[in-house]
Amino acid sequence: GRHDVVVLITRSPGNWQQRQFANPVEGGVYDAEITPDTAGAYAVFVGVPSLNIDLDEMPYWSFQATEPKHAQHP
Repeated sequence: GRHDVVVLITRSPGNWQQRQFANPVEGGVYDAEITPDTAGAYAVFVGVPSLNIDLDEMPYWSFQATEPKHAQHP
């Protein structure tokens, strides 16, 4: 697998972002661990510099992170 698959995670609103390399798994499948720093809307972009694919050229994924719910004890 390629070792230059770049993953960019951003949070909106705000200016938080995290950039990392994805890990090749097998057969063109890659993984990356994403740990949001707080609740909010996030977008995940992927690029592959060796194939001249910039972060804005592929579809992106989005998700909503929420605060964890704490168990209540009677």
